[in-house]
Amino acid sequence: MAITTITSTFRNLRLFTEWLNGRGRACFGEVSLADLDDYAAHVEATETSHAQREDRLSIVNRVWSYRDLLPEADRLPQTPPWRGERIQDILQQRRAIREENRTPRIHPETMSALLAWSLRFVETFAEDITAAFDEYLVLSERSGRSRGGRTIPPPRRPKGVLTDELRVLLSGYREQGRPLPGIRDNDGTLEAGFLARHLSTACFIVISYLSGMRAGEVLSLERGCVERDHAHDLVLLRGRHWKGVRDAAGDKMPEGEIRADPWVVTEAVATAAAVLERLHTSTWLFPATLFTDGRDGATILRSRVGGSRSETRINHDIAEFLAWVETYCTEHGRSDRIPPDPVHPVIYSARLRRTLAWFIVRRPRGLVAAAIQYGHLRVQMTLGYAGNYASGFPDDLAFEDWLARLDTLADAHQRLREGEQVSGPAAETYRHRVQAATRFAGRVLRTKRHATTMLANPDLQIFPGKGMTCVLDPKRAACRLRSEEDSTRRTPDLDDCRPNCVNIARTDRDIEHVLVQIEQLRPLVDDPLAPAFRHAREQHELDRLERIVTAHDSTGEPHDGH
Repeated sequence: MAITTITSTFRNLRLFTEWLNGRGRACFGEVSLADLDDYAAHVEATETSHAQREDRLSIVNRVWSYRDLLPEADRLPQTPPWRGERIQDILQQRRAIREENRTPRIHPETMSALLAWSLRFVETFAEDITAAFDEYLVLSERSGRSRGGRTIPPPRRPKGVLTDELRVLLSGYREQGRPLPGIRDNDGTLEAGFLARHLSTACFIVISYLSGMRAGEVLSLERGCVERDHAHDLVLLRGRHWKGVRDAAGDKMPEGEIRADPWVVTEAVATAAAVLERLHTSTWLFPATLFTDGRDGATILRSRVGGSRSETRINHDIAEFLAWVETYCTEHGRSDRIPPDPVHPVIYSARLRRTLAWFIVRRPRGLVAAAIQYGHLRVQMTLGYAGNYASGFPDDLAFEDWLARLDTLADAHQRLREGEQVSGPAAETYRHRVQAATRFAGRVLRTKRHATTMLANPDLQIFPGKGMTCVLDPKRAACRLRSEEDSTRRTPDLDDCRPNCVNIARTDRDIEHVLVQIEQLRPLVDDPLAPAFRHAREQHELDRLERIVTAHDSTGEPHDGH
């Protein structure tokens, strides 16, 4: 059990035993079935949430399940509590289980701007900030601000020497045309250290969001974690993970272990890691403090000296990063500020991984995130090096696939109800599956494996493409099928769609795309200067597309785009 589960279990057990004690029962062996019935009635009448009521009754079942391990005089009755009746039937209410991961996604507009600013720090500001921070460290060491964890004043100079040294220093700055170091903000604080902290936070956002790693996995990354597979042109990130890591006895390993398969990432992640390695000399990419010797004068940076940053600390840093961007945009009249998330205003580290899964599945257009080629990245992450369930990321993708698939089917069902026409060899199968898929509405996904299993259901195998919709029957598919990570799910290769495939259906929306293709082909066919072979090829394709439109129109009323 997790620590929080142990505490809640003990609390519910105490409520049960205190109630028994109030009835004069000194041990479990004195408890009768009637006592348990009365306790159920007592819990049902308690003013608390339904979930709390279920937990308070569940502890009774737990105690009963241990009866064979307890002394005979200290066992609950042999008959199961409430004669085996389910708790939800006793309380006459089913516990609400959300079908989604409870971590809220970051709104697309917020995430797009957040990633844009983070990349701006990593790719544009990093060189200047790093140079300024290096100078800041040198000046700090010269001042003797801290040494060995204690503040040690510099040795006293003879009278007048300091003034002479200052004149020489200022003269040198004038000759070189250099500004004085250590420019202060309006509130008197130095900039370099805080900008370095923001740069480190931006690197965390880039690495976390573009890798799908958990926050703790990112924060435990060490220097030299980036590797390259030149044979397959892959950027790899090697580090520790904790999900499902157990020793030979089956106990969780608090130190985790180096993941056998590294995470496959984009070049931007490698750049962020390189920036961090230049920013400081710590073994950790995200040390608790940014001074090269593990110290910093700012009070907020004096935690876990020598260790890596905590999730609590990085969440605070993200908030500070957002505040800095907002202030900077306001002071300089910029319009590219990071808009607040309209659903959940607090941006914390766990939401980055959750949001990535949503973007990968939906492949949005026009966002900065889309430029990272999520479709290509997904194949690398869920297959190949990162393709096992130890990372847990494919599980998040399964949930997002499920939700996206239901969105697609709900939209398709609505269009069919409104009279949309469907043509093509798989038209009838399309109608059947869309109608049948309505039974999935309200379906509760209790486990991640359940989500993956549901995705393999034949009635959900509908994949919109360009000018066609694939109603997948793997045995009859003409394209090269893609297998998912556990080889139980197979998806079509929509980029390899064959015109003669019997899995093709075409909706009115598909035909609108075909009409656009036709309009693009006409000028090419009508070009008198086109080579004969090209003219024949384009004419053949134009004739094929026009036959598709004609066949579609013959299924019913003309579509709006004709």
